[in-house]
Amino acid sequence: MAKVRLWINPREYAVYDLPRVCMKCGADATTVKKKQFSWYPPWISALVVVPVAFIIAALVLTKRQSVELPFCDRHKNHFLIRVLAGLGGLAAVLALGAVGLAVVASLAPKQNNDDYFGFVCLGWGALLLVYAVGIGVFSSLTTIRPTEITEREITLTNVSQEFVRALEDEEAELERDVDRDVRDRWRERRRERLRDDDRIERGDRPPPKRSTDVTEGEAE
Repeated sequence: MAKVRLWINPREYAVYDLPRVCMKCGADATTVKKKQFSWYPPWISALVVVPVAFIIAALVLTKRQSVELPFCDRHKNHFLIRVLAGLGGLAAVLALGAVGLAVVASLAPKQNNDDYFGFVCLGWGALLLVYAVGIGVFSSLTTIRPTEITEREITLTNVSQEFVRALEDEEAELERDVDRDVRDRWRERRRERLRDDDRIERGDRPPPKRSTDVTEGEAE
């Protein structure tokens, strides 16, 4: 997976008209999904030990940006699948803990209930921790997400290399078109100057002024 920097349209504050290449796998895109990303500087995470400071800093410094992402049929539910997987995994862990407590309550000897309940709760807590770490690593490595949002650009990671190449090719073609237009205008102005120089050398009078032309003196 690769990273890509996308330019934000300053007038509409949006990112759209991206290459019709699936951002996840590089296949031909068949649909466009609008996604709003949010991002805050990583150093804010160090404030988590002070919850109030963390919340205030996150609210103040969090930036949001919507992007129209191209996807193929296979990956059009890229974000929805990950949300459902996360919720399903959490529900499974909670259900497993509840079943464990119910089994202990029904089978364990009365005098040892506290020990069994403590063991189940400890195991349940460890399982929740493993789940949280696992889902975080999975999301970080596979989900298209922002690594930086500024006023002019948004950087996304976990995108396909084919999409990056398609975007680079499109930008290179646009630059060539702009350079070509600039060169054409420069050549036209140069030809006009050469024609004016030829008239001066021949002593020709300048072309007659059109009736719509107004000099500064006439305007006064």
